[in-house]
Amino acid sequence: MILEREARLVNTLHGFAGTADVLFRYGQNGIGILDYKTRKTVPGKPVGAYEDQAMQLAAYAATYWGEENIGRVLAANVFISSTEPGRMEVVKHAHPEKDWEAFKRLAEIWRYIKGYDPRKQT
Repeated sequence: MILEREARLVNTLHGFAGTADVLFRYGQNGIGILDYKTRKTVPGKPVGAYEDQAMQLAAYAATYWGEENIGRVLAANVFISSTEPGRMEVVKHAHPEKDWEAFKRLAEIWRYIKGYDPRKQT
């Protein structure tokens, strides 16, 4: 069951915000997040997600479902081909808990490099 579409999420603890395409429940206790992406594809070549796409979904899922539930989240990108009409592929991310940990570390590095911390704004 889809709970929200285009949900604006703000994580004040870790200092980021974004928009989740689809947040949903499935089965008895399943929770999940989907993100749609367009991708130029090549016939016969599988579509894969980039590392930052897995981290983005994990960050949004942790914000919406809570960090304590990140290991339960089904996180997936839905790739829609911009070069092969009708082609669509779903890529599930196997370890959202690891992706969330990586995202938090990268966010720290980003704040250091930029010299900017949105959590300190008035």
